[in-house]
Amino acid sequence: MTGAPRSAPTFLSLMGGLTLITIAVALAINFAVVLSMPVPLAPEINLGAAIAALRADGTVQDERLKIRRDCATPSQPTETTLTQVAADVLNVPIERLHARWVHTTSERTQYQLKPQIIATGRTSRAQKNAAMRDALTDPRVDLPAFELALRQADDCWRVVGPAHTPTQVWRLRILLAFALSAALLAPLAWWLARRLSQPLRRLAAEAEQLSLDRVSASSTGLRAGAPGQDRRIREVQIAREAMHALHARLRRQADDMAHMLAAVAHDLRTPLTALRLRVEMSPPEQAARMAADLERMDAMIAQVLDYARGQSQAEPRIDTDLAELVEECIDDAQALGKPAQASRIDPVRAVVEPLGLRRALTNLIENAVRYADGAYVGLWREGAWIVLQVDDEGPGIPPDQSERLQEPFQRLETSRSRDTGGLGLGLAMARAAALRHGGSLSLRNRETGGLSARLQWPARSPDETGAE
Repeated sequence: MTGAPRSAPTFLSLMGGLTLITIAVALAINFAVVLSMPVPLAPEINLGAAIAALRADGTVQDERLKIRRDCATPSQPTETTLTQVAADVLNVPIERLHARWVHTTSERTQYQLKPQIIATGRTSRAQKNAAMRDALTDPRVDLPAFELALRQADDCWRVVGPAHTPTQVWRLRILLAFALSAALLAPLAWWLARRLSQPLRRLAAEAEQLSLDRVSASSTGLRAGAPGQDRRIREVQIAREAMHALHARLRRQADDMAHMLAAVAHDLRTPLTALRLRVEMSPPEQAARMAADLERMDAMIAQVLDYARGQSQAEPRIDTDLAELVEECIDDAQALGKPAQASRIDPVRAVVEPLGLRRALTNLIENAVRYADGAYVGLWREGAWIVLQVDDEGPGIPPDQSERLQEPFQRLETSRSRDTGGLGLGLAMARAAALRHGGSLSLRNRETGGLSARLQWPARSPDETGAE
């Protein structure tokens, strides 16, 4: 297994770098939104409405105002003009009132000048005060945010001020900035996530394609042609190399087991030959029974050898007329007295393993004939797939047993008697043939009764190009 280049960045470092970039961009957007807007001000309020709120004991009529109770002594100096006007209107001593501007001096300068302009041309001080009082309490005149407090009998203050403070406005702006940054970063985050997950998705796709039943060159060893961007991510490359190395070891172990199985089955034929010679010298009644047992043993050994060859030997793929192959299998079955017939055979050509498919179809036909006394064979294209299907009119199978029956040496009937079935290798060989072509074998009960064995694979299999 080749080591990954040390200079390559790791997946963790990429994630960390992209996370920092995302945070920096989000902060930049937030600062830009907050700093580009003017300083938020509390809403303007009317002095007359504020005085009326202090006078009334009930609810505040102006929704821009809010009343609270405060027992702390005001720390700031009072605003003389507002305090004097409120004292005149409420007819209370000026010492019981306190007023202050919510904002800075520069923001209220123009409003402080208004009473002086209004009072211009008045002769007496009383006239000037009356003019300023009328102007400042006019319902049509709003002033910058201020707080007006009236001291109660218990020395606590009844304070009226703006219902919304600048802090609330800032909070709304910050939330707006976060929402804007999220909206702008969402497409970028989605793109980055897809870019980061692409190597993992490709690795997962490779893992799904690997199978011990596939003996092509692309799946039996380490794939060196990984995409360039995958090779730059050390963890993904290490995982890919480990995955293919593990697959190669498992493939070698499976091949060793298949070779051992084939060798044992082959070696069993030597004592069978000796037993046949002894059968000929046995009494006729015993010889017949012994010969039948030997025929069954020979058939089982042949089936095991066929399964082992299919597992361990890679058959070359050639351009094949599948319709002709299917018809030959049907003719062979009929020649042996097996009721097999074609239900639908379309002209289909493909690059396949002809011997492997022939063994698979023969086994499916034999299963249908053995358990249902008849097989109906079909061949057609279904979109991008080639479908080879064998139907029967037998009892079918329990739906939860479909996967188990495709494993080697698995049968619904648990004995190994040839009178009630074979060794349980027929469906396993058919599935192995389908997997070698990048397809699958499925078993399902027909609505009208019976079982449908459907073998399908892509019209252009993954290894077709290499075979050509």
